[in-house]
Amino acid sequence: MSTKNSKNDVSVNSILQQNQVELAQMQEKLIRAERLAAIGELASGVSHELRNPLNVIRNCVYLLNIAISEKDEAGAVEALKTLDKQVDVANKIVTDLLDFTRIKQPMQTIVELPKLIDESLTWVTIPERVKLNVNLNDPMKLLKTDPEQMTRVFTNLIANAVQAMNGKGGDLSINTNADENYVSIVISDTGCGIPEENIAKIFEPLFTTKPKGIGLGLAIAKRLVEENGGKIEVTSQVDKGSTFTVRLPLEQRS
Repeated sequence: MSTKNSKNDVSVNSILQQNQVELAQMQEKLIRAERLAAIGELASGVSHELRNPLNVIRNCVYLLNIAISEKDEAGAVEALKTLDKQVDVANKIVTDLLDFTRIKQPMQTIVELPKLIDESLTWVTIPERVKLNVNLNDPMKLLKTDPEQMTRVFTNLIANAVQAMNGKGGDLSINTNADENYVSIVISDTGCGIPEENIAKIFEPLFTTKPKGIGLGLAIAKRLVEENGGKIEVTSQVDKGSTFTVRLPLEQRS
C-alpha cells in the first residue's frame, strides 16, 4: 500500500509541477501580448501625430522652391517660419515619448515656490483675452523638490488651461496654500472642462481628447509629481472649467 501511495503522490506532484509550468508560460505570453499591444498603440499614435507636421513640412518645401524660383522673398520667409514651427511640433512629440520612457531620478533641492511659479509662467504665452490671477498664500514656504521637473509639470498644466479656453478667453487662476507638511498648488481655468467619463483616464498614457498630441503630457506630469513625493488630482465640469491640484512636500526644518 505504501508503494502505491508514494507512486500516487509522485504522479500528483508531477501534474502540479506541470500545471505550474504551463501557468507560468501562459502568464509570460499574456505579459508579452500586453507589451506588444502597448507598443503597437504607442507606435500608431506617434506615427499619426508625426505625419501631420511632416506633411506640412513637405508642403512648405514645395512652396519654398516656388518662392525661390520666383524670387518671392516674403513667400520664402513665411514658408521658413512655418517650417520652423512644424519642426518644433515634431520635436515635442519625440521629446514627450523619450521623457515618458526614461524619466530621470529627481535632483531635489530647496526651492522657493514663487520662483518656481514665475519660471513656469515664462514658458507659456498667456493670450490677452485670458485673465491671469496669481495668489500665493504662505509664499515663504520652501519646497524640497526637483525644480526643473516641477517647472515642466506647472508649464504643462498652465498651457493645458490656456488651451481649454479655446481662444475665447476666460480666467486662469494659480493659488497656493500650505499645511504642516505639504503645499498645494491649485491651477484652475474657466475652459471647456472634462467629461465625467474621462476624468479617470486623463492621467493614463496615450489618452487624449485633443486633435493634436499623443496623450503623454499629463501622464508625464503625474509621474514627475509622484517621483518627487507628491500627488496630483483633478476636478472638472463641462463648460465650466477644470482644477488641477498638485501637492508637494515642504522642506522639513529641524
